[in-house]
Formats: sequence, structure tokens, C-alpha cells
Amino acid sequence: MALDHESTSSSDHTSDFWLARPPSQDTNSLAELVRSGRIERVVVVGAGVAGLLTAEILLRIAADSGQSLRIVLVDDCIYGPSAGSGGWHMAFANPDPRVGQWSHDSFEMWNTVLADAGLDSYRRRMPSLIVSNRRDGVPLPPGHPGHASPLDPELLDLRFWAQGAYIDDGSVLSTCSLMPSWRRRLAAHPAVVTVTNHLTGPDDIRVISESFNADVVIVTAGPRARFLLNDQRVQGDFGVLLRGSLDQLAEMHKHIVIMDEDLDEELTYSIPHHECGHVLFGGVCGIDVEEALEFEQIRAGNVDLTMAPEFARIAIDQVYARIRERMPALARALPTDPTQPGAYWFGLRPRSSRVITEWQPATGAPMLVIGGLGGSGFTIGPAVVLDALRLPLPPESQV
Repeated sequence: MALDHESTSSSDHTSDFWLARPPSQDTNSLAELVRSGRIERVVVVGAGVAGLLTAEILLRIAADSGQSLRIVLVDDCIYGPSAGSGGWHMAFANPDPRVGQWSHDSFEMWNTVLADAGLDSYRRRMPSLIVSNRRDGVPLPPGHPGHASPLDPELLDLRFWAQGAYIDDGSVLSTCSLMPSWRRRLAAHPAVVTVTNHLTGPDDIRVISESFNADVVIVTAGPRARFLLNDQRVQGDFGVLLRGSLDQLAEMHKHIVIMDEDLDEELTYSIPHHECGHVLFGGVCGIDVEEALEFEQIRAGNVDLTMAPEFARIAIDQVYARIRERMPALARALPTDPTQPGAYWFGLRPRSSRVITEWQPATGAPMLVIGGLGGSGFTIGPAVVLDALRLPLPPESQV
């Protein structure tokens, strides 16, 4: 089976934005309220992938319908998991049964979102190899694009695994370059006001919504929803990745994602980021972080490793050793010193038993919450956000 896929940007594949999710017919949904001009000012709390998608989709709805819309984007400049995500378009470690359909629909929806924003160069079509030593076969990601077929991992010089499944389509977003560019684009948009503000609780949300006379507030706080909204359904699922040099990989490893998801605590992968010039190695999941202090320590640890919790420092060594053991043919691309700032990245996936899209009670403007995407924001985000915008406002929150 040929592996020399020529990567192309998503602009080579056109699709109508509403193909997977036709416009809502509920006249009381946020999407239709914007389309009809009854909503003119929206505050979006959070500038991760869900927040930026929300802003882009609302701007698209308003532009398509000829309506005026002002968006206030609240960015705390802390940058959560979106800034360091692998950006691989496959769902993993997410128990929500709706993930497969969202993943399938979002794969083509990204085409229009990125093309509209002039950011389609950050996405490359790329196949994947799922490797496994499980006795019951290779676990395939739900809703994966393309077709899967057996492939011996040894053909890619991967001898640790007994079996593999080659998925002939997929994509990778170079997130560490994409996210800053995307924020700058929105900050320069005439309909967007970007506010730097580190909100800490519901009162802060109410104050900022009143300050900007918002018709609606949309909260996309990622793992911080646990504290910002006191939502105990959301936990921080700790993840770590190492950044290596893409140039050091063999050619056959530069154009394919390799993933082993047999065990959450031993998540093992390589994801090439061509726009950024590096390859991401990981990882780990299944370590729950629930205390605000640990959230802060993990954030600070991305700049100064001595500030990170001990389990985070141990995880760097474990990932480094695992890649050398299981992917020796790729190990030469590992950073020489994985403990140096920039060579590693800590993140917290906003994990929940189900993705959260709901209107919640609020003392000020009606509040829509989008969260619990569980590290799948770049995989399911477009479809999830559009579905959330189609939810009807509750009767007590009419606009």
C-alpha cells in the first residue's frame, strides 16, 4: 500500500457550510435570532478552538443574512489545550456516543471555516496508522474519514506493535501556528472586540456581559468551566506532548500520523505539523486534575518546569522513554533535552461524560454553554458549535 500521500490544504475540497448541518428552522435558536437581526451583540467567553469557532460561525451567519453583529471575544491569554493540541482529526478518549457523527460532519465543515478565515494553509490532508497489540483487533476512531485496511506496522519500521490499520484519509491542523493567527484575524475583524480578561466566576461573566450590553453570552471555557461556572461535570484530563524536529524524521514518517490508544496511561503517538516544522510525540490521558492550584501549576509549568506538579515532570520522562522504546525509528527527532521550555507542552483536556451544549440559568443575559469536548475540539468542534447555536432559547430567556 502506497504511503507517499501528497498532502493538500483543505481548499482543494470545497463543500457548502450548511451541508452537514442545514440552517435551523427553530426561529428561537441563536442561529436564527442572529439571522433575523434580533441578536446584535454577543459576548464569547474563551478563545480556544470552541470560542474561535463560535465567533467565526456567528459572523458567517450574520454575513450570509446581511445582518449587523458585534462580537466581544474575551481572551484570558492563558491559552489552554487548544494552543498545544495535536490537531489530528480523529476522536479518541471521548466516551460521548455522538462523537462519531460530529467527527464525520466536522471533517468537511472545516474546509469552509478555514477558507473563509484565510487559514486553510494550516490544515493538511494526511493518512493515519492505528497500531495495537490488542487481541480483539485494532480499535478504530469513531467517525473516522476515509477507509481503513490492515497494514503491518513493520512496513513503517514499527516493530513494537503486532497489527495496524491504515486509514487513507484524515487531516492535521498545525495548531501552534494556527491559533495565534486565528486570534489575530478575529482581533482585526471590524465586527469583533477582543478583551483580555481573566474571569474567575459567574459574577465576572455577569459584569462583563452587562458592561458590553450583551444580548447573549456564550461560554466556551474548556477545563476552566469547572471553576468559572462551578460545573463539576468537567474535569481537567492531563496531557503532555514533546516537540521534535520534523526534518529529523524519515520521509515515510513525515506524512502520516501514528497512534497507539491501547491504554490511556500509555497513549503513544506521532503527529507531524508541517506548518510549524515539528513533530509532536505523546502522550498520556486519564489523569484527572480537579484542584484550581494544580491548574495554575500546570499552566506555569509550561514556562518553568520547576513550577509544575511532580506527576507532570514524571510524565515527560515517561513519554520520552516510551517513544524511544516503541518508535526507535522516529526517536532521533525527539528533542535533545525534553525538559527545556518549548520542548514540551502540558495541557488539560476538558473531559466530561458527555459534551455539554445547553442554555444555563443566568442573572444577566441568557447564557449558552459549550464545553466538555474532551480534547476533541479540533475533531468535532464545527458540528458541535453549530448544533449548540441551533438550540432554542428556554422560555424564560426570550430575546
